[in-house]
Amino acid sequence: MVESISGAALPFDWGYNARLVIPLSIVVSQLFRICNPYSPAAHAILLIGPPALVTWYRSLPFQRGSNALYTFGFSAAIHLATVILSTLIYRLSPVHPLCKFPGPLWRRISMIGPAYSATNGRIPQDVRSLHDQYGDIVRTGPNELHIRDPTVLAALWSVPRGPGFIGTSLSRTRQPMVGIQNPDEHQRRRRPWTRGMGPVALKEYEHIIAKRGQQLMERFEENKEEVSLDQWFHYFVFDFMSDMAFGGGTELLRNGERSNPWSMLGKSLQIVVVFSRLPWLGVYGGYIPGAGRALRALQSRSSEFTAQRVKRGSTTRDLFYYLNNEDLPNVQPPPPNHLIDDGVLAIVGGTDTTAITLTNLFYFLLTHPDVYTALQGEVDKFYPPEEDGFNPKYHRDMTYLQAVINETLRVFPPNPMGGQRQVLPNGPPVIVNNLHIPPGTVIWLSPYTYHRDPRSFTLPDTFWPERWLIASGHTKLEDARLPTGSTGSHIPVEFVHNDTAFCPFGGGPIGCVGKGLALLEIRTVTCALLQKFDVRTRHGWDSQEYLKNMKTFVTSGRRPLPVTLTLR
Repeated sequence: MVESISGAALPFDWGYNARLVIPLSIVVSQLFRICNPYSPAAHAILLIGPPALVTWYRSLPFQRGSNALYTFGFSAAIHLATVILSTLIYRLSPVHPLCKFPGPLWRRISMIGPAYSATNGRIPQDVRSLHDQYGDIVRTGPNELHIRDPTVLAALWSVPRGPGFIGTSLSRTRQPMVGIQNPDEHQRRRRPWTRGMGPVALKEYEHIIAKRGQQLMERFEENKEEVSLDQWFHYFVFDFMSDMAFGGGTELLRNGERSNPWSMLGKSLQIVVVFSRLPWLGVYGGYIPGAGRALRALQSRSSEFTAQRVKRGSTTRDLFYYLNNEDLPNVQPPPPNHLIDDGVLAIVGGTDTTAITLTNLFYFLLTHPDVYTALQGEVDKFYPPEEDGFNPKYHRDMTYLQAVINETLRVFPPNPMGGQRQVLPNGPPVIVNNLHIPPGTVIWLSPYTYHRDPRSFTLPDTFWPERWLIASGHTKLEDARLPTGSTGSHIPVEFVHNDTAFCPFGGGPIGCVGKGLALLEIRTVTCALLQKFDVRTRHGWDSQEYLKNMKTFVTSGRRPLPVTLTLR
């Protein structure tokens, strides 16, 4: 390549151009680190601006007419290489704030590798292996820690939400309530949810659950020879949450999957898990036609249902009644986009997690006959045939039912990773005991890893509901039923039970606001189903297939559970 100087040809000055662009590139790498921009416009300025500036400078008369094409191409290549190299050197250097935390070398370099690794559906198991290898605190990304220390868990619940929802929302400026990073704004947006999920509101929802629950039992009676519990539980929760969020809109229990307006939910889980770990890529996806099709379809359907619900007005005190501030006559309704996003959140957050937990619970009952028999006995005690199985008045007295639910949530938490959190980038560090977490650090507090820690739970991989009765004082250790398949007269290890480490719904100001509603649904459906039917696995079904098919992306994946039902 040559430069033209008054018609003469001189060698292109590679070194001079490199000396011009490299200092700018180092500054840009620091700007990326400090500002962490998500905007494509900001990326364009930072990545194209320096080469363009050097090209302009080299085109000035006193620079002897540098060839613009050569200059820009060379400067852009040097610029990109320098930004990447300086970033990698910093992330691997001893001056990085997280340098003291152990973890795989490849995870320190970039989040691209961890994001790709997450698409295998085995995130919780992989993270648990990392903890077993590296300890309670593992550096799993350039600016990310996974923490499995029960002594700091309670204090870390105050850390606000991380940036993952920027990616999954395909927007830097529009996130659902659960994804808002600013603590004050999050609490403001959460208030209607708190009212709508409080004890008074839950009492008002009992008849809605009973209506859909009765419909579920009728479908079971019609199809009792063989049903797939996972499918029907999903139909139930989708119909129920549509009733709650929009006053209706789906009839899956009646019409089946062909009428499912939310069918796009399960079609993009792998891309969602990538976007949550690479938020900037999700923002880019928002500008690419088709990349955010599922999310846009959700928002469009929620917008349609929201408009219909507003037009109809209140016919009952459902969740929308509170989200729209209809319980506060002197308070203005929220903006339409808030209602639309809240509707999406109600469907996304209130369906899969509950249905999956119900399915897991019955999987454990069917593979642990002694637990099934014990729970059946308790249901028969409180809900004999003449009792209304949908009336929750006895739920608080059913200690074994709660033990079975807790143990199901412990072994298979519906959200195994627990949600991303981030120490405020412009705030102080988080200091708990000897742990110092720098500003801007993303942290994960995985329920799966806490629940499977032998320091917190005896026989952590074993389904054993009796542990909850022992811990609560309802049963003595020596009198408790041993885990299924155990030999001998006592458990072979010391009994350990740490309630602090039990966190299926997260905790703190951003913990799951729908915990009470989910538990009400699970208790009601379980009692009604066991009151009315004997449940047995389909002949020839291999229970190990249920475990082999387990995939985790955002929540634990749906798995088939074929059963036969017999009226009692």
